Amino acid sequence: PVVVHLDHGAEAWQIRDALSAGLTSVMLDGSKLPYDENVALTSYAASYAHRVGASCEGEIGHVAMGDENAITTVEDAVRFYNDTKVDALAVSVGTVHGFYKSAPHIEVQRCRDIADALGDVPLVLHGGSGTPPHEIRALVENGISKINIATEFMDTFLKSVKKQMDILGGGFKAVDLFMDPVIDECTAHAARLLRFFAGK
Repeated sequence: PVVVHLDHGAEAWQIRDALSAGLTSVMLDGSKLPYDENVALTSYAASYAHRVGASCEGEIGHVAMGDENAITTVEDAVRFYNDTKVDALAVSVGTVHGFYKSAPHIEVQRCRDIADALGDVPLVLHGGSGTPPHEIRALVENGISKINIATEFMDTFLKSVKKQMDILGGGFKAVDLFMDPVIDECTAHAARLLRFFAGK
C-alpha cells in the first residue's frame, strides 16, 4: 500500500541510483521528449525497475507548469502503454504543476476515455494541488488511481514553519522540538486529502 517513489526522474542513471538506494517506485518523465525517445527511456526504466521488484510510472502528454498543457490523446495513451509496459501512466487532462494561474479546464471525459481504453492500468494525476475538490472527485470516479499533491504539501510545510518561527519570536528551540508541530500539521493535511481521495 505504500511506496517510496522517485518522481520525475529524467535520466536512466537517476532511475538506477534511486532503485539502488532502496526506493520501491520510480517515474521516468520523458514527456517533453520526442515520442520515440520517451518510449526508449521509459521502457528501459520499466524493465530495470521490474528486474529489482519495483514499479515504474511513465508520462504521455505533458503536465506543464502554469497554464500551458499538452492534453493526452486516447490513441497516444494506448500506444505508449503498449510500447513501454509501465505499471502506472501519468496523463494530462487539464491540470498543471504548481498552483493555477487561472481556473483550470479539466477534461473528465478524456480521462474516462483513456481509462476505458487501458482497462486495469492505473492512471496518475499530476498537478493535483489546488484542483477544485469536485474535479478531483470526478477524476477519481473516472479512472485516476494516484494523485500528486507536492505543491500543496510543500505550501503547508512552509506556512507551518513560518507560524512556528513567529511563535518562537527570534528565540531558540531544538530543531526536533521545533519540527514536531510542523510535522503534525503536514501529516494531518495529508491525511485529510487521503481520506477525501478515498471517498471517506
